[in-house]
Amino acid sequence: MDLDKILNNIVADSVALVNRDIINLIEAAVFNGAVRYGPNNHVIDNTVENEVGKALGHIAKYQAEGYLEEGKETDSGLPHLAHAASRLIAALVKEESYRGNLSDPLYPFYVAHDDTTIYVYAGEVAENISRGGDGVHGRGTVADISKVIENLQLFFDNDMTVSVNMKF
Repeated sequence: MDLDKILNNIVADSVALVNRDIINLIEAAVFNGAVRYGPNNHVIDNTVENEVGKALGHIAKYQAEGYLEEGKETDSGLPHLAHAASRLIAALVKEESYRGNLSDPLYPFYVAHDDTTIYVYAGEVAENISRGGDGVHGRGTVADISKVIENLQLFFDNDMTVSVNMKF
């Protein structure tokens, strides 16, 4: 047994899995989806099954177009596998959140408005709100939801009131 060769292969394989260029491709696929479908496409009304289905669609396109020759999405120019990986990561985050296995769990939130007020509901109070209407449904960490509130307050400044109702 050539221990040095085994160690080299393990290190090489491990580093390849966390290569920054690969992470950048996955982040670019997420950004591309946000530009094309809206910034919260991965959290709004997408189930784990839906995310996996979309990932499988990218994998099928990758297989049909050739592994190394083409294998890139026409619109974004990014590899189908980067899009598939971003969808699988989103599915894994959702599934682990639903199971309560994340150290920073995802909570449902809902943002709606009338003529004078932006309403933000988060946690238990968001779970009971109807999925209909013009509001935005999503899931995020407490920090994510706080950032949404902060951005709403900055954007609307004195033009509209931001009303917050949260229970975690």
